[in-house]
Amino acid sequence: MTELSDCFERKLLTGVNPSTGLAKKSLKQAALFLTDAEDLVRIGKERMGTIALYNAFFHVARALLFKDGIKERSHFCIARYIEEKYGTVLI
Repeated sequence: MTELSDCFERKLLTGVNPSTGLAKKSLKQAALFLTDAEDLVRIGKERMGTIALYNAFFHVARALLFKDGIKERSHFCIARYIEEKYGTVLI
């Protein structure tokens, strides 16, 4: 059993209706977090900038899941899905 199939079996990822509306909303949220990250780094708040950057990354990944019709309940499982579906290795 793969890590991804385990995520689905444990219902940490579930199939839902795809939603471009939710995907777009998540991308807008990602853009806000990215701007915050840049601003925080600029004023010397690198630690908080890193947290904002992680949130931007999370919302971009989440947008892909919304587009594909996947609901998430685990950051680990989001990464496994992106790796398998899009061929990009994530943490």
